[in-house]
Amino acid sequence: MEKVKGKEYNDDILYCGLCYIVLCIDSKIRFVGIVDGNGKLLIGKYREGIEQQKVVAGQDHYYIKSSLFFSSLVLPGIKICNRNIRKIRDSSSIKVVQFDKIKLAIAPLSEKIDRYLCIYLEPSASYEEIIPKIKETV
Repeated sequence: MEKVKGKEYNDDILYCGLCYIVLCIDSKIRFVGIVDGNGKLLIGKYREGIEQQKVVAGQDHYYIKSSLFFSSLVLPGIKICNRNIRKIRDSSSIKVVQFDKIKLAIAPLSEKIDRYLCIYLEPSASYEEIIPKIKETV
């Protein structure tokens, strides 16, 4: 049993590091998380100071309840991801789900079939510019 706990701990460290790296790729990435196939958040990191940035910049605020975020964006995004990805999964397959101005990029992780990298982008973000940076880095 101890080996299993050790592996889970190592996965958590790996996922936490991955979230941090992706968050640092572009300032318009607000949140990065690892979810399982059911949309359950396993690890996540968000950009600090978003409220202060938005108040100063005078941009629109988008507040999303976490339950709606996962049921309305993450789960449909995972379904789209699974539908469009070949049997060989790799992190270069990133799908973008957009609802109004809310953008979520989802990519399966290659180590585990039921783990997905979810990236929440600011409404003004150009995913055409950010996705290639993510593919290059990850």
